[in-house]
Amino acid sequence: MARPFLHSPRSAAASPGPQRERPAKCGRGAALLAATMIATAALPSGAGAVDFKLPAEDYGKVVLPLRQSLGDAARDVIDRQNVFEPIGLLREDDPMRRLARAVGRLDIKVEENGQEFLSTCTATIVEGSLVLTNYHCIPGFSGKVLEASILLDYYGPDSQTTRIAVETTAVEQDATLDYALARLAGPAPADIETIPFSRERSRPLERLTIVHHPAGQPKMMTQFRCYAADKQAEGPKLRHRCDTLPGSSGALIFNSDRQVVGIHHTGGLNENDPASFNEGSNIADVLGRSALLRAAPASGGAPTPAPPVAATTPQTPDAAAATGPASTAQPTLQPAGGRQPAPAPSPNAIIGGSDPASSYNDLLLGR
Repeated sequence: MARPFLHSPRSAAASPGPQRERPAKCGRGAALLAATMIATAALPSGAGAVDFKLPAEDYGKVVLPLRQSLGDAARDVIDRQNVFEPIGLLREDDPMRRLARAVGRLDIKVEENGQEFLSTCTATIVEGSLVLTNYHCIPGFSGKVLEASILLDYYGPDSQTTRIAVETTAVEQDATLDYALARLAGPAPADIETIPFSRERSRPLERLTIVHHPAGQPKMMTQFRCYAADKQAEGPKLRHRCDTLPGSSGALIFNSDRQVVGIHHTGGLNENDPASFNEGSNIADVLGRSALLRAAPASGGAPTPAPPVAATTPQTPDAAAATGPASTAQPTLQPAGGRQPAPAPSPNAIIGGSDPASSYNDLLLGR
C-alpha cells in the first residue's frame, strides 16, 4: 500500500488512480534520460514500477548523490538553468521565497519485496501541522513506507536545513485526485506562511509557477514557458506545460496571484509535441473533496495563519502498522561543498566520485 514513485504506466490490474510522474520531458538529454530511467521502470513489479530507487542508506542525507539509477535527471537540472530557477537565488524577503518556505523535499524509505530503498517527492506544510503531497507518495500503491520526513530550506549545499519526521499513514487521501495529507510528527517552524488555495480552476494559457525538488535536488521553481495547456479535459485534471522531473511529484502549482491552483502528479511533456502536457489535479476539486483544506478568503486578502489541525481519520490495521515513530524537528547544517563519502562500487555508484554535487554547487554559488 506504499509506493512513493509510480512513474511508469501501470497494468490494467493496478490500483485505480492516475498515472504517475514519468521521465518524459522537454529539453536536452531527454532521450538519454528517458532511456535510462525507463529501463527499470518498464519491468513489471506489483502494481507498477518506480522510476528510480536510491540506496536506503541515503535516507537522512541532505545532498543526495547523483547516482547512475537517476540517469541524467539531476544533471539535467544543472544543464537547464533557464528552466529550473533556484529559489535560493531570490531575496529572503521575496514573496515567492517566503511562501515557498513551506515546500520541502519528501524523503521516503520504502520496503518492497524484501528490499529497502529511498525515493523522493515534493510536499508542502499546510494547515499548520499537515503535509500535502501525492497519494502515490504516501501511502502509495504497493510496498510499505518505513520512514518519511520533509526537508525544509534546502536551497544549496551550505543551507541550514530542517528535517521533520512525517507520519507514514495518511489522515486523508484520494487516489483519483492523487493527493494525500499526512501529519507532521514534530512542530513546524513558526514562520511558515499559510498556503493560499484558490477556489477557481486554472484558465487555459494562464501563466503558472511550480515550486519543487526535481530529482531530489535543491528547491527550484519552474516559470519559463510554464502555463496551463490550451485544451483542458473535463473533470479534475489540470493539464500544464511546466517542465518537471521525477521528484517533482506532489509539487504545488501557483497562478500569477501566488495562489495554488493545482498539485502536480504526472509527466508526459515533450518539446517536440506541442499537444503534449504534464498533468496535475485542480486544487478546486481537491478542496471539494477535502475536509481539512481551506480556500483562501474570497476577498483576495491574505489568509490568516491556520491553527494546527487535529483531524481524526480511522486507520486500517495495515495503515497503522506502517506508521513510523514520531520525532521532532532536527536542524541540520550541510557540510560546506556538500561532500558525501563515496560508497563501495555498486550498480548505484556515485557519478563523479566523492563529490556528487560539485557541478550543482558551482551553479548555486555562482561560480
